[in-house]
Amino acid sequence: MFEAGEEVEIVSCEADSRMVGKVGVILDEAPPFNGVWTVWKIPGFLTPNKIGCYARELSKTGNRR
Repeated sequence: MFEAGEEVEIVSCEADSRMVGKVGVILDEAPPFNGVWTVWKIPGFLTPNKIGCYARELSKTGNRR
């Protein structure tokens, strides 16, 4: 389970494989009904501002932003 503002690493991504290895921040205030968490503040050139990933595709880094 994740909380808004928690930093996560994308370990795999069904929606966009270019996002693997990137670090972002959880945007959702509550668990999503469809199981897809919104990750935003992903650094990088030509990367989307936010992306949806399943919980199994994310790993907590232990930091908060």
